[in-house]
Amino acid sequence: MDNLENTELSRRQLLLSGAFVMASATLPSLFGATSSHAAINPKPRAAKIKNLTFAQSVQINSLATMGTQPTVYPAGYEAAFAIYRGLVRFKNNLSIEPDLATGWETSSDGTKWTFRLQQGVKFHDGTPFNADVVVAYFTKMIDRTYNVSAFGLWSPITSTKKTGEYEVEVTTAKPYGALLNTLAHGSGLIPSLSLIEKGAAEAATKPIGTGPYQVDKFEPGTKLVVKSFKDYAGPNKPIYDTITYVFIGDATARMAALQSGQVNVVDAVPAQDVARLGASSNLNVVDIPGLQVFGVGMNFNNPILQKLQVRQALNLAVDVQSITASLFRGYATPLTSPLAPKTNGFATAGQNKYDPDKAISLLKRAGLNLGTDGMFSFNGKPVTFRFQVPDGLYPNDLLVAAAIQNQLKKVGIDVTIKKIDRAAYWDSIRVARADVDFDLALFGFNPSHGSGALQLDIMYRANATNGRVTGWNFSWYNSAKVDAMLTRALEAVSPLVQKQALADAGRQIWRDAPYIWLYVRNNLSAYDDKAATPLVLPVVFTLPSRPAK
Repeated sequence: MDNLENTELSRRQLLLSGAFVMASATLPSLFGATSSHAAINPKPRAAKIKNLTFAQSVQINSLATMGTQPTVYPAGYEAAFAIYRGLVRFKNNLSIEPDLATGWETSSDGTKWTFRLQQGVKFHDGTPFNADVVVAYFTKMIDRTYNVSAFGLWSPITSTKKTGEYEVEVTTAKPYGALLNTLAHGSGLIPSLSLIEKGAAEAATKPIGTGPYQVDKFEPGTKLVVKSFKDYAGPNKPIYDTITYVFIGDATARMAALQSGQVNVVDAVPAQDVARLGASSNLNVVDIPGLQVFGVGMNFNNPILQKLQVRQALNLAVDVQSITASLFRGYATPLTSPLAPKTNGFATAGQNKYDPDKAISLLKRAGLNLGTDGMFSFNGKPVTFRFQVPDGLYPNDLLVAAAIQNQLKKVGIDVTIKKIDRAAYWDSIRVARADVDFDLALFGFNPSHGSGALQLDIMYRANATNGRVTGWNFSWYNSAKVDAMLTRALEAVSPLVQKQALADAGRQIWRDAPYIWLYVRNNLSAYDDKAATPLVLPVVFTLPSRPAK
């Protein structure tokens, strides 16, 4: 971990770096941006090669779905979806379709789900897929001590039982409208029975699924090669003999590898490269609305940040519009809700307009004292916030943090940036209450389950204990009112009731301002004319193993 003391990115530096481009009518649409050039969002095309290479912005360290997450996110998941299958899966618009399940019914009270399973399916080790495998895996996933990464998604399930060789019944304690979203999530990808018994350590490097590809070679952190599975019995037959996933963390090097033909697909295309790649005769860009929302979580254990007026002031002090225009070239838009506009349950909650004068006024009203040096103090001590930031986990993460640091200094708030390696970042913020060593933390939540109800629940429901954070409420925000709204949304059988409950919860969370609300980015990936158009889901995953339709 590097400690960056008073690192600043001034407006002049932004201009000199060529990053500052004012928003105007010439910028691409913030959502689903297109170009007059056909190479941006072209019609899906077939593959012209049998061996594809996909350069990812983060490395693959583990392929285990069993109670842990394939890491590093999202690269691990992108490979896992080629290796495993679940009972259901997402379509490109995040509606849900059958996968290993052929159909399902729900009881009238919404607490029992009966799934019919596909027959004749084999795992990569030749063993059969059947109800016994589903029961064994789902039973593990509702064990809090086993499922350490996604228990919140699975906790409403009380049991899974076999009702036939190819039929299972899943029971929930109360109606759980987001069950299908849980099963479509990466944690719902089902490993073989032998792998379930061996555990996550084995699955990390030797996964066994029923997907269209199986592992051929794996060098964690560097390269993964998967080959087509000859006995695959699902949708989307393998179109490549092999897919090689390689880690190229540097964006410039990743784009150069695509342009030179060393790789066929890349993710996380920098916004400043979209026009250049799109103008190439042999390259194509996929640009779709994203669901990943970005913000700066504020530590509610800090007495200063417990003050609502301070949290409101920090929101007014950050010029999000200039950040999205300068660093993302318009391929991002300021948030107006804790949820992205395309997320299920979205409702506009508000809008923070940049107003540094009002921010200073609110800080004074909150009891902070403005010194002659232009900086605030509280109870006789200078106000300095420790800002935890990942290095390379999110596009422009350090630049965004430096811009925020600079803007907060202009209203008298001192910020020191602590840079954390991307592979260690999540563990560094999901700590026990007593171990929190930051005041601010940059975070981008991607609802890979596709559910607004689950997203708000896992990010904002009060933590059950003071121990290590199991969800994503690392700010330690606590609102009984919001918790009740989220419970109502998750248990709602009626979509209209759920929609209203989510709108109410989103607006209350926005008013409480546990975050400095930032932006939602478009998902930008690119591929050459030899590759089939990869499926790029709104939940950030680029899946060359599943060509777009």
